[in-house]
Amino acid sequence: MQMTSIQTDSQKALPMQPGIPRHTCPFSIGPRNCIGQVFALMEAKVVLCKLLQRFSFELSPTYAHAPRPLGLLRPQHGMQVLVKPIDS
Repeated sequence: MQMTSIQTDSQKALPMQPGIPRHTCPFSIGPRNCIGQVFALMEAKVVLCKLLQRFSFELSPTYAHAPRPLGLLRPQHGMQVLVKPIDS
């Protein structure tokens, strides 16, 4: 009895290309990217605009800057922000 390998339809349609690690980003690159990605980004921009229109943001006076390098610089103790509604 001879053993044969089974390929799925996606493997036949899109062979692995060098330099594109599909296994790490399955919904963000290539012709099979997430169909809701553009809508989700637009929705996030709209929400951010609405927040910026209605509230003012400033750092707390007790905030002490202490960066912690973990690939990106992040505040060690979080970032305390005062959020105040904008009076119209």
